[in-house]
Amino acid sequence: MSTEKPIATDGVWTAVAGSGAVLVGGAKPAMVPKEFILTAHPRTAVGVSKDGRYLIWLTVDGRQEGYSMGATLGEVADWLRRFGAHDGLNLDGGGSTAMVMSGAGGAVGLNPPGGAAKPGAGKNGDGAKGGRQRSNGNNFGVWAKPLGAGAATR
Repeated sequence: MSTEKPIATDGVWTAVAGSGAVLVGGAKPAMVPKEFILTAHPRTAVGVSKDGRYLIWLTVDGRQEGYSMGATLGEVADWLRRFGAHDGLNLDGGGSTAMVMSGAGGAVGLNPPGGAAKPGAGKNGDGAKGGRQRSNGNNFGVWAKPLGAGAATR
């Protein structure tokens, strides 16, 4: 989606920004064929089901030979749609792509970081295998009550 025109924010309490919409009304919008869009990278994206009931979080690892090379923005749209998204937004990527959850000893990383092992290694400090998490001020936090004993999980 383009942000060339001002967006009215009257009555808006919560907003999310990203690099661009990857699904609009269940379809991929036209995207300018730039390297960022067409090249596989680690990606973080979010989607919403058509009825607005489900929020789909997507983390795609990348830049890790033999494990995952990442995804193009078109592939991110395909993954979001596969998991039930009707509208979707690419949030960020590279070394900031991470998903963590609370564990017994604190935060537990659910994916290996795709950032550089040493500052300055690779483009924008990203790209080395066995990397580290890139420091980034963007994040989402979700808190939910624990599931009861015997509750079904998906």
